[in-house]
Amino acid sequence: MDQRRGNRIIISSLADPVSRSLGARLLELYEFGRLAAPLDSYCKCDNIFLLFIEEIHLNFTNINKLSAEIGDVEDIVILSRHSSSANVKSMTVHPTGNFNDASLGGIAGKLSASDPAYMTDTLRRMESLSTNTDYSVTFEATHHGPYSEIPMYYAEIGTADNQWTDPGVQEVLLKSVMQAVKRKGKSMIGIGGGHYMPKITSWILSSAENAGHLIPKYVKSVQAIRMSLESTPGAAGIVMDRKGTTSEFRNAAKEISDQEGIELITI
Repeated sequence: MDQRRGNRIIISSLADPVSRSLGARLLELYEFGRLAAPLDSYCKCDNIFLLFIEEIHLNFTNINKLSAEIGDVEDIVILSRHSSSANVKSMTVHPTGNFNDASLGGIAGKLSASDPAYMTDTLRRMESLSTNTDYSVTFEATHHGPYSEIPMYYAEIGTADNQWTDPGVQEVLLKSVMQAVKRKGKSMIGIGGGHYMPKITSWILSSAENAGHLIPKYVKSVQAIRMSLESTPGAAGIVMDRKGTTSEFRNAAKEISDQEGIELITI
């Protein structure tokens, strides 16, 4: 069921050619109208606002200003390219924030508010709409900036020039973002596995639940579990890739779930 009540903002960065291209393609696919001053930097389609920013999205810091200008902002989506040395064709979504340093924007040791329902519904729609493509659809672990106290996620195309600019794939990604709704389902954080967390991705997509922050196995501090729960609105549980998690994290997840009275699912 669609529970949407507030406004949404989609950000396209002019400093990222792929993000810029996605923003331009969005204007071709949907009827966005230009607003009058003082909101003339935005385009609007129903309750969705599109903003083109000059700086690279990783370093964008005017999020609170956006919220004040638009009012009643429920979530923010950033359009971006995805890069990978493996050169795998993919569409991805992920929360933002830094478990450790802030070498790629945001604030060191701080997570943005994640956006479980919208982010997960976007991924589900990517999966449904991409059946005629050879692109994989996956979550990525929480990583990089910008920092936001408003629920935020990235939607990305990977991972080379001919993939970033493929109009059909761009259309799948943009329709998935635009059509995403805030569906019911428990909000879970995920623990374990590599950067793409394949077991967590598969479990979430085959369940009725939604994913908030996602902690990969390369994060070493168990404090990441509490950080992720605190920054996932309505967090009701933890889903854990047992083989992709250290014993220290498994023990910490059990202890925290018992203390907080939340569900712990081991896969």
